[in-house]
Amino acid sequence: MKTDFELHEIKKDIRIEAIHAIFYSELKNTHIFKGESHDFWEFMYVDHGHIIGHIESNNMMVEKGYGILIKPNDFHDLYGNGRDASNIVNFSFVCKFDGLNQVCNRVQKLSTFQSNILKSLFVALELPKTSLYKLNLYTALDGSITGKQQMISNLLEVFLIDFYQSNITTRNTDQLSILSPEELNKDAANILSVIYSNINIKIDLDFISEKTGYTAERIRKIIKQNFDAPLKVLVNQIKINKAKTLLRETDMNISEISEFLGFSRIGYFSDVFTSIVGMRPIDYISSIKV
Repeated sequence: MKTDFELHEIKKDIRIEAIHAIFYSELKNTHIFKGESHDFWEFMYVDHGHIIGHIESNNMMVEKGYGILIKPNDFHDLYGNGRDASNIVNFSFVCKFDGLNQVCNRVQKLSTFQSNILKSLFVALELPKTSLYKLNLYTALDGSITGKQQMISNLLEVFLIDFYQSNITTRNTDQLSILSPEELNKDAANILSVIYSNINIKIDLDFISEKTGYTAERIRKIIKQNFDAPLKVLVNQIKINKAKTLLRETDMNISEISEFLGFSRIGYFSDVFTSIVGMRPIDYISSIKV
């Protein structure tokens, strides 16, 4: 008996059209790469140490566990810091997905999932245990092995898909549009005023309840209706907005600002700042310098 089946075409938004190179480079602490620009994408990840450089006129520093997607035709250079040797992963490719422009040229911390994809990539590439500076691993592949190059391409596509989705989701979730107290109803304005007035200490439901006389359930409801986000996200957004202002308008350093805003650890402050702003505090400082 014949049965009609409907087949659905797979929509592939992020597709790698071509691969230029894949490098694993072990660099000296005095390494100098004077720079280049090219008409394809490049992703750079620091596996050990850290590097400094520029993209166009903007400073960048990428340390272990962080990466950056560099868009086509943007000039970039790279330097060692004179102290630490570094290991760098680079892969360059052609991709016509315009959405990558939304997540490029910013230093980003890679998730465990993204790091594991890169590990799988180098397992597939049969990474040698020797210095690989200037060795293009992709062209070293044996093209006669069925599916080998396709596996590499698929791994890179999965990496880019997750990198894009995670960064877009982070921005939409963490970067709230916060109205001033004057633009909100009385209850929401009261809660927001408590947060602004006590920005340098830990703020939770019990604290706001004590200051406003509202029950915890009422506070949750007011915040949900007015900000569509949990209290913790709202408080962190306000604190990081204040941190950005302090970095622009005062001589306070990152450690002083972290302590001033009531963060228990500078590392936690840096993580929260990065998730909301899209770059680490030190990179933000570089971006606002004239």
